[in-house]
Amino acid sequence: METSPVVEPDVVVIVIDTLRPDHLPTYGAARPAASFLGGLAKDGHVFERAWSASSWTAPSTASLYTALHPPQHGVTLGMLASKNMLAGTKVELNSMSSEISTLPEILKGAGFTTQGAATNINIGEPIGFTRGFDEFLYRPRADADTLFTEVAGWKERLDTDGRSFVYLHLNDVHAPYEARAPWYEKQDDWLADQRALYDSEIGYLDDQLAQLYATMEWEDDLVIVLSDHGEEFAEHGRTEHPFQLHRETNRIVLMAHGPGIESGRTTTHASMVDLLPTLCELSGAEMPSGREGRSLVPALSGGTLPDEPVFAHRRKVVGGNELALWAIIEGDRRLIQGDHEVTGKPGEVLLYSMDDLRETNNLASSEDHSEMLAKLDAHKARMTPFSAASSEVEYGAQTIEMLRELGYVE
Repeated sequence: METSPVVEPDVVVIVIDTLRPDHLPTYGAARPAASFLGGLAKDGHVFERAWSASSWTAPSTASLYTALHPPQHGVTLGMLASKNMLAGTKVELNSMSSEISTLPEILKGAGFTTQGAATNINIGEPIGFTRGFDEFLYRPRADADTLFTEVAGWKERLDTDGRSFVYLHLNDVHAPYEARAPWYEKQDDWLADQRALYDSEIGYLDDQLAQLYATMEWEDDLVIVLSDHGEEFAEHGRTEHPFQLHRETNRIVLMAHGPGIESGRTTTHASMVDLLPTLCELSGAEMPSGREGRSLVPALSGGTLPDEPVFAHRRKVVGGNELALWAIIEGDRRLIQGDHEVTGKPGEVLLYSMDDLRETNNLASSEDHSEMLAKLDAHKARMTPFSAASSEVEYGAQTIEMLRELGYVE
């Protein structure tokens, strides 16, 4: 009979924004080397089919924090700037209600010292991401080496304050990409060069993480590495992470390393909403009732997970009109339903085989998918807001410029 390993060491969660699994050797890529992440994966546990709850930073990260889907926790958009927005504009942001306890709040309540840091502009106080932290470094667009210099300053305190929880949300792999030597080799084709730049950011961040890991002496702690969503390189006609839920933006990295974690690989589908239940079980913290997701501890303990469907959601508002995309992933099929901008067909269903890595062959017209649609409809029916909240933010010129630079434009 399997037993759940209650982990006594510190807990470290590292979110690498916009990281595609198939750009890591751990998931089959040829380059960059990413030897640090590769080492964690080799000695730890890798989820080969992990999926985000959205393809946008704020909604997906809020799902990580709450074990709720975006329509439930209410963070469906995040920070955006319009093309003609002026400094001083006040914007109403959807945020996580204080009635929804979050991952840092839960672990703090279980006796953890909580330290957080983020370099993505969305992961800050207005949406509720800083709640529950004893200290939070909000450093939009800071490089990893700059941020990690500050993070390393936590070590003495964390070594003396009992059990600790560290959350890092890193934006280095997010566009616009920088050429990082020695990992970058220029390509003549623009799209190929964008991929080369992206891979060089991965190589750079992997090197920085290796240094921080050694400095903080995390080798005996529980370390979870995941991404919040992926990135498109014109697989479906666009770049970065536009309004879509195709594989390239929906699939995420998810790996765990540390005491009580059995090395291995799990091919059963896992979701970002599974992280909170997993960490609660591993740490001994009490899991709040009424949340989504399931603990992944059976897989981390060397057992298996039952194959259950996982879901994703993406929302957009254009000229006051609501657009929505929904996805269900189950077994060897992925189904996407909603208002597809590229095809221009509202409510269209796209059905793909898991073997169709680029998702170019829509099987919806040739295969019966009524059962998957029924499960998706049942999921939608449960997606009532857990508790709604909002916050008003005044955008300065620097914030607007940064949002535009990152592609956060409506």
